[in-house]
Amino acid sequence: MFYILRRKALGFGSTKAFKKLSQHEITIIKNNKLPEFTENDVVLRWGTTANLIEQPPTSTNIYTCQVLNKANNISLVNNKSFFRQTLQLQTPQLIPKTWFNYEDLEITYPCILRPQHHAQGKNLFFCENKKDLEFHLSHNPIFPNTCYYISEFIPKVKEYRVCFIQGLVAWVAKKTPKNPQDIAWNVAKGGKFENVKWKAWPIDVIETAYQAYLISGLYLGGVDVMVDKDGRSYVLEINSAPSHTSPYRQACTTKCIDYGIAYNMFKHYPPDDNFKKYSKWLHPALKNV
Repeated sequence: MFYILRRKALGFGSTKAFKKLSQHEITIIKNNKLPEFTENDVVLRWGTTANLIEQPPTSTNIYTCQVLNKANNISLVNNKSFFRQTLQLQTPQLIPKTWFNYEDLEITYPCILRPQHHAQGKNLFFCENKKDLEFHLSHNPIFPNTCYYISEFIPKVKEYRVCFIQGLVAWVAKKTPKNPQDIAWNVAKGGKFENVKWKAWPIDVIETAYQAYLISGLYLGGVDVMVDKDGRSYVLEINSAPSHTSPYRQACTTKCIDYGIAYNMFKHYPPDDNFKKYSKWLHPALKNV
């Protein structure tokens, strides 16, 4: 049996669509209502790090199922500050310059201040100078109790989300903001996602996104990448439960999930160097569509 494990208030619309579109039996579960898994079961975590342990702890159920999007990998990308630190240590060229201490003398202004956990473009603070930075850190109630990161401000001209499944691309969407002058281009703030056709996929953006995706260790993840006026791309973050508001994106992801189920093969595939451009990155579930 293939299960998708989600938490309350997250992913119901997306996971419901996968279940409806799938050619296989998919069961959506929440952590407070777990079945008794077997070694033949597969569980895809949808943005949740909840333990796969039934409550109370005295339960005799033993869970030996295969888990996709493991809890530690989701925790890594959900903590935006820590994931930035991880990328900065391993592949600093992938991200805008980032600092983790407001007293760092290397900080350049203007800059962006964000808490370690954030979503939907919320809690983003644009700081013109150090005075602004110190003001937000001292006057906003979220900061005394949380870590943060300070990011170099780079004006962007484009932003994409690249959805990887098993190491290959299921879909690419371009973010179109309600106001291009906004710093956070987010659907929740009036923007929209526009699906990008295969032949128009920005290959350099995908290659940048792929390096961060590999570091994340996720099975399925949506990588947000911005592009500056010079055409250079930067990773912003990775989502372990990327939004699927489009029927096209729902169908692509479902086909990729079905591919793993059909072949009982959930391994990662490397890019196919026998092909160029989009064919190098396209998930095999989609090649005959």
